[in-house]
Amino acid sequence: MACRWKGREGMKSRQRLTVLAVALLGSILTGCNFLAPVTPSAPDMNAVGTAAAATVQAIATQSARTGSTPIDLVPTQAPPTTSPPGTQGLPPSFTPVTLPASITPTSGSTCDRAEFVTDVQVKDGDAFAPNTAFTKIWRLKNVGTCTWSSGYSVVYAMGDRMSGPESFALGATVEPGHMIDLSIALRAPASAGTYQGYWQFRNTSGATFGIGPAGVNPFWVAIKVSSAGSTGSGGGLTRTPTPKPVTKIVYDFVKEYCDADWSTGSGDLSCPGSEGDEDGFVVKLTEPVLEGGRKENESALWTEPEHTDGGRISGVFPSFDVKTGDRFRAVIGCLDSAEDCDVQFKLQYQIGSGDSKTLEDWSEEHDGEFQKIDLDLSSLAGKKVKFILTVKEAGDYDEPAAFWLSPRLMR
Repeated sequence: MACRWKGREGMKSRQRLTVLAVALLGSILTGCNFLAPVTPSAPDMNAVGTAAAATVQAIATQSARTGSTPIDLVPTQAPPTTSPPGTQGLPPSFTPVTLPASITPTSGSTCDRAEFVTDVQVKDGDAFAPNTAFTKIWRLKNVGTCTWSSGYSVVYAMGDRMSGPESFALGATVEPGHMIDLSIALRAPASAGTYQGYWQFRNTSGATFGIGPAGVNPFWVAIKVSSAGSTGSGGGLTRTPTPKPVTKIVYDFVKEYCDADWSTGSGDLSCPGSEGDEDGFVVKLTEPVLEGGRKENESALWTEPEHTDGGRISGVFPSFDVKTGDRFRAVIGCLDSAEDCDVQFKLQYQIGSGDSKTLEDWSEEHDGEFQKIDLDLSSLAGKKVKFILTVKEAGDYDEPAAFWLSPRLMR
C-alpha cells in the first residue's frame, strides 16, 4: 500500500511539472507574438490621410529649404471644372496648376476678386523661337465688390518669369463688373522646352488676389520654345505693358471738385471747406468710412448742407460735352459717424443759362446700407451740360453728413 501511494504521488508530481511547463511555454509564445493569424481589421483612413498630409508638408518644407519649387504637389485649390479658352487638347505640360502649394494667398475676401475672361494675345501652348520678345494680354473682369484703383499692381507669383518684371502698377481704375485688358512684355527663354509663369493682383493694402472660386488663384502664361520658330499669336512687342480698361472715366468729379461753384442757403462756399462749418462745406475724403463701418480706398466728397432745417448744398460743375452712351456712376450714403443722417441726393443739370433740372433723386438715411448709382446720360447727348451735385436735409437738421463716393462720368 505504501509503495502504491508513493507511485500516485510521483505521478501527480510529474503531471504538475507537465502543466507548469506547458503554461511557461504558452507565456513565452504569447510574449513573442507567436499566435494564430488574426483576421486583419479595416485600415484607419483618418490616420492614413493624416500621414499623407504630413508627407506632403514635409516635402514642401524640404523644398523650401533647398530652394526648389514643388510644382507637382497637390494644389491648395481644386482645379476648375472647365479649362479657360485655349487650354483644351494641350499636352500634359500645359495643364495649368490653379494654385501651386508654394503660393500663399493673402486675400480671399469678396472685396477683391477677378475672373479670367479670355487670352487676347498669346494662347496657352503658343510656340516661340528662343529669345523672342512677345506681349501677353489677358482679359480679366472685376467680380468683387471693390473698385481696383490705379494704386493696385500686378505681381509675379512663381514659375517661369520670362524676363517679366517683379511687379508693375495697374495704372487704371476698374470698377466691379468691368473688364481690363492686362498686358505684360515678356521674352521666351533661350532653351527649347515648355514654360509657365504665374501672376496675381496686389491691392493697396499689400494683399494678393486673383481668379478662381475663392478669388486667390493666380492667372498664367504658358508657352513652348522651339527652334522651329514662332507659331504663336503674340510675337513681337505689339503693345505696351499699359493696361487698357474696357470702360474709361472721362470726368472725375472728385478730382475736379474745386472747379465747381459750391453754395448753400447761407451763400457761396470756399473750396475746400472746413469740417464743422455751420454754413455748410465740401471736403475730399481719401479713405471715407461708410455707414456700417466699411472703409474705402476710393476718394469721396463729403457734402454737408448748412446747419438748419431743410438745408441744402449744391456744386455746379463746368460744361461737359455728353456723348451717346455716357453714364454717371457713384455710390451715395451717409458717413458712419452720422447716425442720425437723413438726406436727399439729386443729380441735376443745366444747359447754357437755362433753369436747372433734376435727372434723378435718391433718399438716404443711416441704415447700414448705401446706394450704387448707374445712370444713362444718352438723353443729353450732343449738348454741353453743367452737372450739379445737390444734397438736401430731409427734414429737421440732424447730422446731414452725406458722401458721393467716386462720382464720375464713364464712356
